[in-house]
Amino acid sequence: MMTIGKTWVVILSISLLIVGCRQVTQHETLQIPYIGSVESIADTLIMSDFEVLSFESNDNSLISKMDRVIKYDNRYYVLDKRMKQLLSFDSSGNHLFTINAVGNGIGEYISLKDFSIDREEGWLLLLVDPSAILYYDLEGRYDHKLLLDGYYNAITNDSESIYLEKATYVNNELEASSVTIVRKRDGVMNNVLEPLPEIAPYCYYQGVQMSATNPLYFTRKFDDCVYKLSDAGLEPLYHIDWNKSTFPASLKEKTYECGELNELAWRQDYIWFISDLQDSEENILFRVNLPGLFILSKRIRSVEGYKMIFNTLLDIPLPNYIPVGGDGNEVFFVYPVHILKEQIKDRNLSNKMDELLESMEEDSNPLIFKYNLK
Repeated sequence: MMTIGKTWVVILSISLLIVGCRQVTQHETLQIPYIGSVESIADTLIMSDFEVLSFESNDNSLISKMDRVIKYDNRYYVLDKRMKQLLSFDSSGNHLFTINAVGNGIGEYISLKDFSIDREEGWLLLLVDPSAILYYDLEGRYDHKLLLDGYYNAITNDSESIYLEKATYVNNELEASSVTIVRKRDGVMNNVLEPLPEIAPYCYYQGVQMSATNPLYFTRKFDDCVYKLSDAGLEPLYHIDWNKSTFPASLKEKTYECGELNELAWRQDYIWFISDLQDSEENILFRVNLPGLFILSKRIRSVEGYKMIFNTLLDIPLPNYIPVGGDGNEVFFVYPVHILKEQIKDRNLSNKMDELLESMEEDSNPLIFKYNLK
């Protein structure tokens, strides 16, 4: 396993075989109407199996912000870009290891942009700057790297390929493609999906646009399509008709500063960004650049928004949504300890919840409300 992986990485580093841009694969794209948003919804209507999870807090495991979470083999892997680290916890929340390799040496990086898990080969794939993929084993030990020619923002993979979201606007120029696909068996690289005209340079919202779900999804700003990633290319599975919230074509004739764009979108309820997709048999849960969460119902074939989701057990809102990558359909809602204590003070709680909160300091890792998406 390790020898094969190293062989194609070395070959690829010496001589990259680049195939020109291909168009997305052609098939029927489902047209999904947006039917509007409601003020609130109970958690039990769209999610199940509520649990409270706490990740261990010690000097090596404190999390500033969860940017991506992937579950594999009963472990959670947590990306914290602000602290430039990747942390691993078991399913009970016990800390296993932390990768924080900032520097200029072997296996080190200046910034940590994203990560993925190659389950077939047994690697953690760290997308870093200077532009490269660093290969660590599943216990957090560095092994080798693949140098990249270009700028990339996100990474994901399946059994066949590695997928890289390109920075499509670099040095004030539009790049030729949006996604690079690296075929694992031979290292062939394909660039796909021509970028849209850039009207908001360097403006992004929150969350990730390449999912770690099954199937793998890809979205991009000012594009109302949800794409499926595969070795064959990109398939536009769903096209969402945002109706009155569609960003008008007439407004795409100028260039926007980020603050100007967000103010316009909030004032007019325009949607220009889709991210953080979580998949289940019935639904896809995601966020946009407007407040709240949205669900695409595969059965009804419509999208509805929820400005607030309430935990019915404690009667409190659920903040800080994070999809959990992997084969399951878990979702996290992350509560800083001091905010949760304020939310539920003077409540009659279970002994277990009381004991948990009493044991936690205000600067402990946040509590996680964990669910399965229905």
